[in-house]
Amino acid sequence: MDRKEPVSDNSADQSEGGVESSRRHLLKSLGVAGLALPALSACTEPKPPEQPDPLDMGLEIDRGDSNYESWRTQLSWHGTASRRKPVKIVRPNRVEQVADAVRYARDEGLKISVKSGGHNYYESWMRNDALLVDMHDFRHVEVDPQSSSAWVGTSIWSYSLLMALKPHNLAFPISTCATLSMGGYIMGGGIGYGWQDWGMACHNVLAVEVVTADGEILIASADKHSDLFWAARGGIAGFPGIVTRWKLQCHPDPEAVRVTTKIFPLSQLDEVVGATQAIGQRQMGGVHLHAIVVPSPMVGAVFLPPEEAASLGLTDSHVCLIEGYVFADSQTAAAQITDDAFSDEVFGRSVATTTNEGKGLISVYQELKGREVTFVDQKCVPVWSDKPVESLNAVLETLLDSPANAAYLAFLINGRDMHRDGACHSMARAGSGSMSFYGVWFNDNEESTAAWASRMGDLLDPLAEGFYINEVDCFRHPEQVEKSYSADNWQRLKAVNTSHDPSGVFHTFPGFVRSQEPLPPEFTAANPLPPPL
Repeated sequence: MDRKEPVSDNSADQSEGGVESSRRHLLKSLGVAGLALPALSACTEPKPPEQPDPLDMGLEIDRGDSNYESWRTQLSWHGTASRRKPVKIVRPNRVEQVADAVRYARDEGLKISVKSGGHNYYESWMRNDALLVDMHDFRHVEVDPQSSSAWVGTSIWSYSLLMALKPHNLAFPISTCATLSMGGYIMGGGIGYGWQDWGMACHNVLAVEVVTADGEILIASADKHSDLFWAARGGIAGFPGIVTRWKLQCHPDPEAVRVTTKIFPLSQLDEVVGATQAIGQRQMGGVHLHAIVVPSPMVGAVFLPPEEAASLGLTDSHVCLIEGYVFADSQTAAAQITDDAFSDEVFGRSVATTTNEGKGLISVYQELKGREVTFVDQKCVPVWSDKPVESLNAVLETLLDSPANAAYLAFLINGRDMHRDGACHSMARAGSGSMSFYGVWFNDNEESTAAWASRMGDLLDPLAEGFYINEVDCFRHPEQVEKSYSADNWQRLKAVNTSHDPSGVFHTFPGFVRSQEPLPPEFTAANPLPPPL
């Protein structure tokens, strides 16, 4: 397979960023053409050797510069920046500048790390002695209403994407966090609103624009460079290139959104979570479910006035919330689906119920407005499990005794088999769900936060089918990285990485051992898109 083939000039997917961009290659081509004119060359004075154009990587700053530390720390999503320090940070705004950054790193013998939005608790993109390529400025959107698709820059936020799609009555299975960028979100699988009906974000990608380890620009799809297309959809740090933009398959924006929140004392946790899991197993279309255990003060601040929470007898340190997001063609239909979903008598025993209505998928962010919390540090233990009640009970004591200022759990109930062979991501099996335990700190206490997360992980490991790669601490728990993939997909990812980046230009997972075997032919053959759910 020719990995250096650039995008053709007449490609249907071509834009400014998809054209062969090497100016040095162009100049050399013109120089060769000049040799075809011997009469002219014989009459001119000899010229000095042609000098290559200087590399243009966009904004850049070196580790020794006076503003380096300010720039580096501002890249952090939360209040505590990693102690790791790249040699140089560059911020390109065109794909040609990304390609120049790759060439620079190769010439200087630097490894490359890539940041899209930086929404990662462990800042896996921040590496010592690396060239950090900050993709912050790649936020453009080009919508094609006729095909219900869109080319989007890798760093566009979920909220901004929905804003661009809304005038065309389109939507995409975006993250539950409005400020999460598409790059890392999709490359880690992408669990978000609408996944029960549309699939995970990585299952809704039609093509990707990639800068390879050779500094070449190409479009990867199911029909061309299909091994890169496969790896981009779940491979995250194992992907041997830089994705600059994504072609997304969009879907009709739901006319009506209904969000129902039910609050229960912690004493009812087992039966409430069990009943919620049963809703997921019914595979109801248009229903997205969360089970959340949060500290009672958070309930007072977010859902109910403190005095009302106290009057309802919510005296435990934590309470259980069940959130049901329903997407339908009308509010009448949404209300009927909600009533059907919560028909089990256990839901009638909630101490409080709130209901909010909206129009369009973007209204889920308006419903969440005000829940943003500024914190210094956050740790997460992300598992896939089909045993939510057993998993909760295994860690409940540790959760409640957490040294965190606020420790909570979020469990996304899944009732459908989200695993699809067309994408690298492989941990969403039928009946399982994504269960993430979070600890939030408002002060810097790295040892305490890391120790708590490790204890939680040890307790959950026997009950976990796997881990959600987007939230794994790959530095302290590299063993969880491999467990985030099926055995076949893990070996395949290593083979793709070795084939396209044999010299290790790009940083990958800590402890990642590249495959010693060549890429099997079936991995480079046309890789059809998975069928719709």
